[in-house]
Amino acid sequence: GVGWLLAQFEDPRKAPGADTMAYLATRGHEDAILEIAGTTISSEDERRRDEVYLALARIGTPRAKELLLAGLDREHGARRKTAIVAIGMTGDPALTSKIAKFTNTQGLVTATIEALGKLGGQDAIDALSGFLTHDEELVRSYAVEAMLRAGAPAEAVAPALEGLLASEASGVRQEVALRLGGVDHDLARATLADLATDPDLGVRLEAMRSLLRGATPAQVDVFVAGAADENYEVQAVALEAIGRVGTADLIPTTLEPLYDAAVPYVRIAAASAVVEILARRPAS
Repeated sequence: GVGWLLAQFEDPRKAPGADTMAYLATRGHEDAILEIAGTTISSEDERRRDEVYLALARIGTPRAKELLLAGLDREHGARRKTAIVAIGMTGDPALTSKIAKFTNTQGLVTATIEALGKLGGQDAIDALSGFLTHDEELVRSYAVEAMLRAGAPAEAVAPALEGLLASEASGVRQEVALRLGGVDHDLARATLADLATDPDLGVRLEAMRSLLRGATPAQVDVFVAGAADENYEVQAVALEAIGRVGTADLIPTTLEPLYDAAVPYVRIAAASAVVEILARRPAS
């Protein structure tokens, strides 16, 4: 049982990972787990330290955060990355000042930007705003995502986002589509809907995948258009989204015609979407 699991921490080769540690902490063993964590952050085993940082983020109590900050202070250079990621996972804006300085550290820039976005709040927005005009497009794309996650108004982010979307390099637009996936912001959703019709296949596919992550009924028109895309991979992702959020009226108009699609993968995706929609329909 639990006693056996706790005993495994004594052997580095068998030590449970972050998920197990967090689970034990929430099942009445927080003191024991935090004691182990306090010892582990001083160990020479980098992998175990990283697992502990992620576990502390999931535990999320004041003492866990103290240990997480202690671990951050003990690390050096790029080795701080996992601790910074974990601090972002806590979603605690009070920790913003503890990591903002690492936006200027080589190897930690994008990880810190991403973590600040997850912490949110005005302090994070202030720390991120300068990166909207960074020389590197990759950094700007991270900053756009982080600013939107942190709660920045659309008008503060729009100029930087427009600049990225105007890039002739499809890889830049594809990175934007990736970064905006799962961002709960109207500007992010509108941008992804536009990118879902990009001339470049890689951009369209990434945008559709990102839309799928946060699919809502309000976006069904985008998915219907995607189901008619010339590429079967885009079609399949769009059909999966229709299965999740579509309604029965789409069965005869959008889904059944695809039963005769040239690509078997599309035929299967269309049939699966129908099954999902019917399964959600209230019993008569």
